[in-house]
Amino acid sequence: MIAEAVHSSYALVDCVRKGIGFHYSNIPTQVREAIEKAVAGGDIDYLVCTSTLLQGVNLPAKNIFMCYPKKGKHSPLASVDFWNLAGRAGRLLKEYQGNIFLIEYENWKKQPLNDQRATNIIPAIEDGILNRGAALLRIIGQPVRKSDDDLEAAFVRLLHDQKCGTLESALERMQAGQQISNEMLASVRSAIVAVSDQITIPADVLRKSPNVSAHRQQRLYSIIMKRARRSPDAAKELLPKHPRDDGAYDSYAMILQLCHRVILGLKRESKFHRFLALIALWWMEGRPLPRIVQNQLDKYPDDDQREVVRKTLELVEREVRYQCVRLFSCYTAILLQVLEDLGFEDVRNAVPSVPLYLEIGASDRTMISLMALGVSRVVAMKLAPKAPSRNLDVAATRNWLQFRPLDSLGLSVALQQELAEILATFGERPALR
Repeated sequence: MIAEAVHSSYALVDCVRKGIGFHYSNIPTQVREAIEKAVAGGDIDYLVCTSTLLQGVNLPAKNIFMCYPKKGKHSPLASVDFWNLAGRAGRLLKEYQGNIFLIEYENWKKQPLNDQRATNIIPAIEDGILNRGAALLRIIGQPVRKSDDDLEAAFVRLLHDQKCGTLESALERMQAGQQISNEMLASVRSAIVAVSDQITIPADVLRKSPNVSAHRQQRLYSIIMKRARRSPDAAKELLPKHPRDDGAYDSYAMILQLCHRVILGLKRESKFHRFLALIALWWMEGRPLPRIVQNQLDKYPDDDQREVVRKTLELVEREVRYQCVRLFSCYTAILLQVLEDLGFEDVRNAVPSVPLYLEIGASDRTMISLMALGVSRVVAMKLAPKAPSRNLDVAATRNWLQFRPLDSLGLSVALQQELAEILATFGERPALR
């Protein structure tokens, strides 16, 4: 199944055959869930993983080995996360107790055994004011070259409160909960009030992109407004096209180039937007991930195959399914506001759901309906061409599936099993005549 969903050169294929799995954030959802199921069922004896194991995954473990644990690439594991991870030993009644081995513990940057298990959790916005007030004030004052998502989110939230008339009460609640100085609160209040007149975007639009600088959102609004106000036809040119439409690639390249320059601060000469637009288009068209991987392998024949596979998965997960979703969501929200301000309602109603297509890797209605029923992208991609139409809603798709014998769908045994589990949730299948 892993070879079918990702690529036969993916290192995980060889590992699971030896009873070893690995688990990290950029693994496709279907593969990650299969690994978790195999570990829980005892089919995999050893799991090598990052701190993604903290993210709500409950797996039984007799022994846990930790060596220089980090959360993300650089941050040493905090005490609260360490004890959460340690608690995975002996979970789910498989083992009543477990062992935790700390490798070279004396050399860890943080030594959580020395800290208390109980930790007070400070909300991110309050932490920004309390512990990083100077950096927050810089971000409020002007767009910074290297932004911090948490501080940008705090800025957008505070500005939203100011525009809604609730800033004062919000700051009072923060001061009551944390030891924030009156001087810092006054500085934050003054900075937000001063910048509020410069940011004309409505509060609800700002909050749709909570970790994108309000300054950069305002600049994007100004650029789109300048282009759109020329004429309704000029406004239509700004709409992202549907992945199946002619000119979709050029449309996405234009939008990504603008967002890379305005939101991410990339240099004008960067060509990354063109490459990313192509991968995003393939992904939204529903192309198989192994084909995307193979394209990269063909492009870099002299590189280590496993490294190319890993980097391609990272490209899809981080750049397409996170960064592109973030950028297109921001662009779409601001474009819709511009069209509303200009009174172009007929144009406004023609904006496709590109962020959704990017997130799920599909744009045909039938394929989306299949995935809404719980089918993985791999199965949906194989079934959609066999359906009587590429435009079936969820109810019609479910009805079509119920009348199809599993062995007539051309799926491998592993994928048939996945589909059978989904069909079992539908209730009794009608008898075929």
